[in-house]
Amino acid sequence: MQEFELTIDLPNGETEDVVVPEGTTILELAKEYEAQFDNKIVLAKVNGKLRELNKKVKKSGTISFLTLDDRDGTRAYRRSVTILLQKAIYKLWKNEVHVKVCYSLGEGYYCELFGSDVTPEVLEQISTCMKEYVEKNFPIEKKSVKTEDAEELFEKFGMFSGLYHVLEGLISPLDGINPEDIGLSKL
Repeated sequence: MQEFELTIDLPNGETEDVVVPEGTTILELAKEYEAQFDNKIVLAKVNGKLRELNKKVKKSGTISFLTLDDRDGTRAYRRSVTILLQKAIYKLWKNEVHVKVCYSLGEGYYCELFGSDVTPEVLEQISTCMKEYVEKNFPIEKKSVKTEDAEELFEKFGMFSGLYHVLEGLISPLDGINPEDIGLSKL
């Protein structure tokens, strides 16, 4: 069995050298070091590249753990909460109700709910469903798929209607019009 030599960046600025067997996940390592951090480890940089914690160590190198104190850690956490919100709404109402994340607002996101009024009861249903998912500790796994397959899935789950409208139609990747085609990079 192959082994990998890793340098773990610690929060106090020091490093620790370890050897791990093939098949070790970043999550297993994170659990070993989390007590040394002020916040929960949510992401890692492996040889300078962001990696989810469920990924396996595939070669020797350096690992830096990211927490909610780090910009990228916070962004990963917010994205996970957004996915959890979308999953809860789908479980409760299937394709009858949709959520649109419009933009970030301070430390949170501004979202709109379509297909239902936003009432305290609706918010409580969503919150309860999200908490149930958290308690069950379902993993969120990133998968790469072809653009066409992603569009199909988005349409199936009511997340994409086949229209892409940016800058009043000036940018439309589905029509082959990208930012560089309109000189946006020169602005």
